[in-house]
Amino acid sequence: MMTNSVLYWLLETVIHDFNTPWGKTNLDGKVLMASRQLWNLIKEDQIRSCLLGPGLFTATAFIKEKPIKIQQILGALIFDPTEFREDAPIPLVDIINPEVIDPLEKSSVEEVRETIEKMIVARGKVPEILKLAEIRHITGIPEVAVYEEIRTKLKIRRIGGITKSRFILGGRYRSYYEPYVEAMKKGDYRRPRRFKMLVVPEKQFTAFNEKNLTGWIIVELNPTLDPSLDSYSQFQTELDWVLDFIQDNADAYIY
Repeated sequence: MMTNSVLYWLLETVIHDFNTPWGKTNLDGKVLMASRQLWNLIKEDQIRSCLLGPGLFTATAFIKEKPIKIQQILGALIFDPTEFREDAPIPLVDIINPEVIDPLEKSSVEEVRETIEKMIVARGKVPEILKLAEIRHITGIPEVAVYEEIRTKLKIRRIGGITKSRFILGGRYRSYYEPYVEAMKKGDYRRPRRFKMLVVPEKQFTAFNEKNLTGWIIVELNPTLDPSLDSYSQFQTELDWVLDFIQDNADAYIY
């Protein structure tokens, strides 16, 4: 589903052994991202999913038993949706139960669900038998989850309309939304040095720059999978598109 609108995605995260300046720690938090859709990424033999646009990561880390709030503005969230366990994921971006906020109401729940299902099935690499993923436990034999089983578990909480969006983002999730709005108003998302990417499989924040993005192909924007195209320009162009769209519809997205 390639849309000409922007959705707010609110996702739970549980990332173990995340790299911080104070050492490795477990992070339990949320990601708020503005993105047109879930993107499919390929780099050599790696397959990932991505939300691409301005966002914010907020979590609490415990360093020497003391809670420390970690907050980072983002330009991209890159993750592997097949890397999870049913009850205690390590690491996880919960794409099975997303909260999707659509201020302009241009996307239905079914459209969002179809996008997620297609993205997850693609990760299995063998959709002909409807395999979704191997659930890798710390010990024991991997289990196989299939498309039909997961489809019934998708619980997308969709919120549409400017009034409802204002209430949800400006009310219930104000603590996540307010720093994001502040960064938008300051123009931080127009300056790549001010924000990072959250790369979940690497368990760290990385710079949004040519070095870290070279080689990644956004499948929907480069369906021929031509590796000679400028990867960084694709990411930057899409980020600029989302920022321009939000700016042109500021009343619906920024409050």
